[in-house]
Amino acid sequence: MSSIHKSLQNCPHCKVEQEVSYYQTVNITLNPELKPKVLSGNLNLNICTACGKEINIFTGFLYHDMKNRIMIELSMDESSSETEGKKEIIDNLAEHGYIFRRVTEYGRLIEKINIFDNNLNDEIIQTVSDR
Repeated sequence: MSSIHKSLQNCPHCKVEQEVSYYQTVNITLNPELKPKVLSGNLNLNICTACGKEINIFTGFLYHDMKNRIMIELSMDESSSETEGKKEIIDNLAEHGYIFRRVTEYGRLIEKINIFDNNLNDEIIQTVSDR
């Protein structure tokens, strides 16, 4: 299930405070209409109620593809915040055939999604590209 969060933010254009929404979890198996928004970078796009300009909220979220058993965490924090509980959940997912990846850049998220959509091994591609 996809999880959306709401908060009060000031529009970066006109500074009017308003409620904006952004996803914390995106399940593209249950909500396939969200995948094109993820790939275009417009997942968390809001329109200002005062000036009508775009407000794109850049935040981390979890991308979940149940059909292909893939979870990709977009974290905006470079430091790993993997708690023991989180590590246990990730290990449990791996035991059930899931692939879990963590990226810190939106472009890397899109790259990982495209790699998995083409049935390629992201670790091999990373090794080759690092050379």
